[in-house]
This record gives sequence, structure tokens and C-alpha cells, in this order.
Amino acid sequence: MKYKIVSVLFALLIAGGFFLHIFLPDQSVSYEERRSLVQFPSVSAPSVLDGRWMTQFDKYVADQFPGREKLRTLKNGTELFVFGKQDVSGIYEKDGGLYANAAPSETAVAGFAKKLASLGAEMPENMSVYYAVIPDKSTLIDAGIHPVYKTDDVYDAISEAFCSSGKKAQPLHFEQLLSSEDFYKTDIHWRQERLWPVVAYLAEMMGFSGTADVEVVQRQFSRQSYAPFYGAYYGQYALPVKPDTLDYLTGEMLDAVKVTDKTTGEVLSVYSTDRLGGIDSYDVFLNGAEACIELENDKSLSDKELILFRDSYGSALAPLLSPFYKKITMIDLRYMPSSMIGDFVTYENQDVLFLYSTMLANQSGLLK
Repeated sequence: MKYKIVSVLFALLIAGGFFLHIFLPDQSVSYEERRSLVQFPSVSAPSVLDGRWMTQFDKYVADQFPGREKLRTLKNGTELFVFGKQDVSGIYEKDGGLYANAAPSETAVAGFAKKLASLGAEMPENMSVYYAVIPDKSTLIDAGIHPVYKTDDVYDAISEAFCSSGKKAQPLHFEQLLSSEDFYKTDIHWRQERLWPVVAYLAEMMGFSGTADVEVVQRQFSRQSYAPFYGAYYGQYALPVKPDTLDYLTGEMLDAVKVTDKTTGEVLSVYSTDRLGGIDSYDVFLNGAEACIELENDKSLSDKELILFRDSYGSALAPLLSPFYKKITMIDLRYMPSSMIGDFVTYENQDVLFLYSTMLANQSGLLK
């Protein structure tokens, strides 16, 4: 009798959801999952006959089912608190922050290191080349039973690859400069307003400025805030967690910075504030993912230039480097094949910084 009642209730839930779905408008995006939702598929005889329409329709119903986010919360809560799982889809909570289990791939890291070294080998000897690996925030806490991905193996692989190529490159280490508080609680990224120690360290090691100058520049920036910010882990976890506040730093020193998309010629902004409240508010920094952008500053404190090979973490850092460099060219090899670099960059005597997260190093197949 008990199972019959459960079956009836489940059937009523599905039926109720179906009827609500008929009358409620479709949603275009899921801000919790940070993706576009499947819309009702257009009907055509070929798509119906070969099954493509039905496949898309199933995805449409799954995405547009009323109360879908509440059901995800119920499912994840059951897994954690009823069945005793230690994480949800690889995401776990500790002290109000969300973290991801790490699964290092030696093959991926080796491929990542070889990619960087092959690019470095194409640069003239007079160019100063540096590389830095941004640690995953899970390495900065006591993760307990959860696996973490430390940066040591990545640095070793990069060093070995550069030695094999014959190109000199200097490692830069951030681990002692960062804590878990320097990262968003619900996201993978570091917080821009907490990056001044990183800027000062880079200035010292790369020689583009003195520590005193960095402190003077820092005092000329002011903080702008946006809330609530729901990071990438928030939607994956789907359980109640306090959202973040996203801060970005503005000042007169950035007013002189011209940002250009080198692939299209479009003039961009240092901060794309129209992205705040969208699928990913972190895209406020330099318009999010771009293959090749250039920051030019006629009022910079030096005539030096920087080529920054980066992933999304570089978007928050580059504005803080722009007062010190006349030109910063940012290249994201996830969106630009390395064979096209020469169309936008001529190697001369620029500084070069390879700045990547351990997450990207572990997914080197994304690099073109």
C-alpha cells in the first residue's frame, strides 16, 4: 500500500508539472547552472522521421520542467544528508565556501607544459619569459578526505619542458601570497580587490616597477561592488549557500586605457558592466572570454610591453597591470590557434607571462 501511495504521488507530481509547463512561459537561461536552456524545437518532416526532433524535445522538457531547480536542490540534499555522500557532482562545502574535488591528469599536464615550451621556443633570446600557475583554492584549506591538486607537479612539468626546448623561462610562485579568502566562495576565480600582493610580487620579479610604486597606484583605485554574485559552483551545488559580492576596481589610471578586440577591431571597456547580473557576472572583467585583446595605456609608468598568455583568471589581473605597461596583449589559446598568433603579435623585446590555473593545466586539450 505504501509503494502505491508513493507511485500515485509521483504520478501526480509529473502530471502537475506537465500541466504547469503548458501554461507557464519558457525560460531562456538558467542562472543557477549558468547556461542557456533548450527551447521548443522547430518541427520539420526530416527531423521528426530521423528522431532528431524527439531528442531535442526530450531535452526541452527536461530544461523547462516547472520547479526544476527545486527538484535539483531536493536531489542533491538527499544525496548529502540522507545517503551521506561527501560531495555533489564533485563539489563540497566547507566553512561556507564551495570547493571542487581535483582529479589530476599527468597526460594533460604534460601536454600543457609542452604547449607552453613550444611557444616559448619561438621567441627571441632577448625576451624575458615567465610562467606562473594559479593554485586551486582547495589547496589553501584543510580539504580533509577530498583530493586536491597542488601546483608542484605542474611547475615540474613546465620546467622540464622548457629545459628540453632550450628556452629559458623563470617560474613565479603565488602560493605564499594567497589564501582561500582571496577567492570567491561560490566560484573558482580569485577576487580582483585581493590581488595587489600578486601585482607587487610580479613587479619585483619581472622588474616593471618597484613595490613603492605599486602602493601608490593601489591608493588611486576605488572599489565598486555588485551583489549577489552566484559563482560557477553555486549552480552545481544547488543547495543554500550565501552568495558572494563581486568587487571591481576603478580609477583615473584606467580611464586612459584603450581596450581593443584584435580579432574584430571592436573597442571594448575595461569593465563590461552590462554583464553584471547575466549568466556569468565575472565576465565584467574585460568582456569575458576573448581570443586576443590589447590594452594600450599612453599614460603608463613605463614604455614596457607585456604579452600575457592566460585563461579567465588573467581578466581580473590585467587591469591592475595596465598602469605599468604601455601595451598588454592578452592571448587566450582556448579560442585562438597558436598558428594565428603571428597575425596579431610580433615578438620583439616584450615581457612574456604564461599565467594559467591548475584547472586549465589539467584540461590542456582545450588549448589550440
